[in-house]
Amino acid sequence: MTYHFPDEMFTTILGGLSILDVPRLQIHSQEEAKDFIKTYGYDLKNDKDLAEVLRLYRNTIEFFEHDLLVDKETIPKEFLEIKRPEDFYNLILTASSTVTSESQIWACALLRVLHVLNHLRNGLFRTFSKTIQDQIFGLFYGHIKRQQDNIPYLGDLRSGENIRLYEFDIKKYKSKRSSAIKLLAKKNEYAMNILDRMGVRFVTYSMFDCFRVLKYLISNHLISVPNVVPDQSKNTLFPLNVFLDVMDKLNLQDRNHTEEEIDAILWKSLERWGEEERQYIHKPNDFSSGDYRAIKFIARHMVDIPIGKKNLRFFFPYEVQIVDHKTHVLNTTGESSHNEYKARQMLAAKARVFGETL
Repeated sequence: MTYHFPDEMFTTILGGLSILDVPRLQIHSQEEAKDFIKTYGYDLKNDKDLAEVLRLYRNTIEFFEHDLLVDKETIPKEFLEIKRPEDFYNLILTASSTVTSESQIWACALLRVLHVLNHLRNGLFRTFSKTIQDQIFGLFYGHIKRQQDNIPYLGDLRSGENIRLYEFDIKKYKSKRSSAIKLLAKKNEYAMNILDRMGVRFVTYSMFDCFRVLKYLISNHLISVPNVVPDQSKNTLFPLNVFLDVMDKLNLQDRNHTEEEIDAILWKSLERWGEEERQYIHKPNDFSSGDYRAIKFIARHMVDIPIGKKNLRFFFPYEVQIVDHKTHVLNTTGESSHNEYKARQMLAAKARVFGETL
């Protein structure tokens, strides 16, 4: 009887350790490597499977060359000549070596990226991308109106309830590259859990209008409140309890206020609330600047796709972001900017791919 157990594999299954954070595999022969890959999903003795894995491996090499490596960094030549099933078996064995060498580190790094890219290329969006985007973005297009000056409005222009927008943007599906970097950078992320691959953003002229936009989305059933993912919501724009308190007081007054007046009242009221009393909703993000402020949440839409005599129906997530123009300008400069965010994310991704030996 042996008392040796694969501790890191056990921890991956039972202790919440991601396979991306395991320093080495525990495979000891080509035959075992063959079984390992087959259980993973590919029989490399099958020409079709081998061709698919080779395409995936080429994508992995390209990802390193275009995104992770800088200056004179290069992939060791031995990893550029992988073509046969036996080459992949040896790659698994190299990643399993108990000696932490350059080859062992590179084998693990390549397999980590290959694993992430493989999970990203499978899924409903790959098959139904156009239909999914048409149905989700179509919810909003019918409510965005433009005048001759091309200024966007949310709602009927003939209605006094329309909201003038500084900008309305759609974020089409997050690229495989962007998703891969996110998965590699964040230890708690996995492919099925990337919920912001696509989305919409409303940029308003006032803080008050940010909340009016949210009210419009609810009242006109552009979003389904029961289908919002609760633990993914964020409001670092303005405390909800302070906003609702001000609205209650304004409702008691027998007069209308301009947007500018309401914004001034909101900010003045905020001064009377202590830091601990202000109900902001934070969602931790290791790469966002603490100065980044917005209303963000994940909604899910029931996508309906006719297939023959039946319909395929499934929920698909998308992000809704609401921010006023002044805050939007601050978000896109300095440490809060998207470029700075991506740079921090890329450094974390590279550190994780190469492990503690980077």
